[in-house]
This record gives sequence, structure tokens and C-alpha cells, in this order.
Amino acid sequence: MSQEYRQWRRLVFAAWAVFAVSFVLPAYVQGSSELGWEAFLNALFFGDRTGKVSALTNLLVLATLTTLRAKWTQSRLVGGRWLPLVLGAAGVLNLVYWPIWVADSSSVTGLLVGYWLWAGSFLGVALGLWMLASKRQM
Repeated sequence: MSQEYRQWRRLVFAAWAVFAVSFVLPAYVQGSSELGWEAFLNALFFGDRTGKVSALTNLLVLATLTTLRAKWTQSRLVGGRWLPLVLGAAGVLNLVYWPIWVADSSSVTGLLVGYWLWAGSFLGVALGLWMLASKRQM
């Protein structure tokens, strides 16, 4: 296994782990603290349109689990540059939208560690997949 292969794979695995852990950490406080999975469900069922889209971006991270199978990582569908770009855009959406939404309702300090880890995990997975796609272009 080449060093480059191990690097992108380690980054993606670490970002997946951060993504998973973020759902059991406090993500938001408004009166009482909400864990990541509670914030996800609230955004999905009770959020505005952008909140629902943000909640659905979790499916993008879950879709990248297909990179576990070597046969799938060889396909242009998963291993191309479009998936890291879309995932990176989702990460930027999540990093920008929620602080603006919280600032309208209370303060950005209402966003807790689970939120920041969750949003950052998108960028970690995107970067790892970008490294994979760049390696293939060589």
C-alpha cells in the first residue's frame, strides 16, 4: 500500500470518526443543550429550507462510505473530483449558515463543540477525497 494511499485514507477515516462522534456531543444550546443528533432532527423536521438542506448534507458524508470498497474508489463516480467539491461546498454551507442563524436568535456561543466538529468533518472528508482524486490525475 503506497504512502499516498494511506494518507488520504487516514484523513477520511479520521474525519468519519469525528463526524460520528459529533452526533453524541453537545452541538447547540438554546435554553438547554442539544446533542448533535437532536440538532440534526430539529433542523430536518423543524428548520427552514436551508436548515433542512444542511441536515440532508449528512447523506453526502454517508455516501462517501462507499470509498471503503477498493472497487468503488476506482470509479469516476466516487473517485472523481465532483464529490469532494460538493462535500466541501456542503461543509462551507454548514460552517456559514448556522453561525448566521444562531447570531439572529442569540449568539454564536450557542454553537458547541459537537457542531464545530460536525461541520469540520465535512471538510476533512472532502480534503481526503480530493487527495485521492489528485493522485489519480497524475
